[in-house]
Amino acid sequence: MLKYIKSIPSNLSSDPSHSVDEDEPDRPPVLITAVIVVSSFVLLVLIALFCYTFLWKTTESFSHETITGMGNETLLNYEKNQQEILSSYKKLDNGNYQIPISQAMELVVKEHNGH
Repeated sequence: MLKYIKSIPSNLSSDPSHSVDEDEPDRPPVLITAVIVVSSFVLLVLIALFCYTFLWKTTESFSHETITGMGNETLLNYEKNQQEILSSYKKLDNGNYQIPISQAMELVVKEHNGH
């Protein structure tokens, strides 16, 4: 039976002028294929850049939050308050006075050199 199937011609069309080569499927045009490949590549690069930028900003925000336990706005407010504390004069509740840190360091150096 196998010998019989192999001996049957594969070209079953009634027109003998058609050859086997014409039965190949149509290939897409090269230009359209190139445009699709290039546009797909550009789209993938844009998506990768967007994801990288988004993840970089998110990671940066989380790293500040992890290190300090505070978000960006809270961290800025905290740093501003600390700077005000370090550079202001104030009478404390226990009767002592708070002076700016730069002036306090100068007084400590003078006191240490004087003894």
